[in-house]
Amino acid sequence: MIASFGHFGLGTAITYFTGKRTYANSDILAFITLVSLFVGSSFAILLYIIYPNIPNIWTEIPKPLMITGLIAAPFILFHNYFLRFLFALLRVRESNIAKLFMNMSYLILVVILLLIRGGGLKEVILSFTLSAIIASILSFVFFTGDMRKGWRINFSMAGPMFSMGGRAYLLLIFNFINYRLDLFLIKYYLTASDVGFYSIAVNISERLWYIPNAIAALLFPTLMAMDKGSSRFTAKVCRNNFFIMIVLGVAILLTAKYLVVLMYGKEYDAVSPALFSILWGIVIFPVYKFLSVDFASKNRLGLSVAASLFGIFVNLAANIYMIPRYGIIGAGISTSLSYTVLSVILVIIFKREMKLPLRDLFIPKREEFIGYRDGAVEAWKRYILRRRDDL
Repeated sequence: MIASFGHFGLGTAITYFTGKRTYANSDILAFITLVSLFVGSSFAILLYIIYPNIPNIWTEIPKPLMITGLIAAPFILFHNYFLRFLFALLRVRESNIAKLFMNMSYLILVVILLLIRGGGLKEVILSFTLSAIIASILSFVFFTGDMRKGWRINFSMAGPMFSMGGRAYLLLIFNFINYRLDLFLIKYYLTASDVGFYSIAVNISERLWYIPNAIAALLFPTLMAMDKGSSRFTAKVCRNNFFIMIVLGVAILLTAKYLVVLMYGKEYDAVSPALFSILWGIVIFPVYKFLSVDFASKNRLGLSVAASLFGIFVNLAANIYMIPRYGIIGAGISTSLSYTVLSVILVIIFKREMKLPLRDLFIPKREEFIGYRDGAVEAWKRYILRRRDDL
């Protein structure tokens, strides 16, 4: 929770100022280390003080367990910031290895402490904290050798970092509300079963975001590294991803009903209509994500914040009207409407400023379709050759 709500949007600011080369890498590394230690420790101490007084949530957690978990807070913040830092330097391989440090150390510790030594809750929490510490230390040791010499605390960078981070943080909160407002309203108007059905539909549909989320993570530092043509590159990403999302969306339409019954049983038939109702929003929303990244690379996050805030009002009004009348299908339609409005707002601004036709944002060019064809043919040839080798 501290990592999710206590980062202050600084990951975006770190990526931006690193990509723009506004400050020395060594100064940014020092900033990351200091802020992680100070913010993470402050929130951990604050939560430790107040948690025994919050009824029905944490009051039954023993203090030793809470302390063990809270020790991880500054290390998790450091690890998250550091991953963004590596991405901004386009050191993707190192970033992936740093992620593996966290996941593999946690897995190994759980196997040793829980399965082999027969531990319990205490050992799982200890594994979580130790994995955060190990991953942070290993990442720092292996990937900062060229930055640690002469690093210093540059206090002049704090203002710009927190200023941009604040806008990014506000955007994150607004987007979270847009993502999950429907679930809160379903819980208010309908039953727990409806919440469960709709949650499954959302979780299945959001798996389609794996590709655009991966692209968006790399798009931000890529745009800042480009001297010119960044907006046209964003348009290229939008139209090709939109085509892929359409193809995947059609595949979901054709197979979702059978897959849901196969995985969950006939009792979950209600999931499929809810999934279909939210699917368009899932397909169109990456356009908003990519354009938000483009505006962020120009230090214009305010446009995305305003669009997201407007989307909240649309989402709220539509859900209040639709859920009592049409149930979870109404919630899906309302969310699709909200995601569409968000995307349309940024498309209009982007199109007007860049003077690009709409087809450049939504329809791949002929040579790109040829690239799809050639890529598919090449993949098929490699598959056939491997089959022959296996035989």
